[in-house]
Amino acid sequence: MQITSKCIASLCKINRVRHVLDKKTLMTVINALVFSRLFYCCSVWGGISMKNVLKLQSVQNFAARIITSTRKYDHIHPILRDLNWLNVESTIKYRDGIMAFKCVNGYIPEYLCDQFILRSKIHSRNTRNIRINWRSHFVKLQLRVIKALYTVQRPVGTAFLKVWLI
Repeated sequence: MQITSKCIASLCKINRVRHVLDKKTLMTVINALVFSRLFYCCSVWGGISMKNVLKLQSVQNFAARIITSTRKYDHIHPILRDLNWLNVESTIKYRDGIMAFKCVNGYIPEYLCDQFILRSKIHSRNTRNIRINWRSHFVKLQLRVIKALYTVQRPVGTAFLKVWLI
């Protein structure tokens, strides 16, 4: 993936000057130069293979190691937890969930909100899922069959709906 090589190159440059910066400034620089690229089209990453998710995860791990000055072979999960960072796969699901919430509640442009319609407009049958109280508002959603919103092979809304209904 070209995005990972660009992010790694930026991180290598940052790593050379990390001794000059304090931790807060280092986090700001990494967020601006690396994570902005990494998570810019986060909803597009929702359908990628695990191999590519691992490449993105290695970029995030390298950034965490630069900030905390840990060695390459130290365990990374405690470092990510100390920085309050989700792993890449969870971040992708989290951002898809936020996008689905915004679509359902009308906080984003109408062309995205129109991809979600009430199930009652499609049919009037009650399903067993309606009995679940805490999900009853969300289960009534159905996704229209749409073409991809981005230039990828899958509809982005499908990932939103999967995350929303979990």
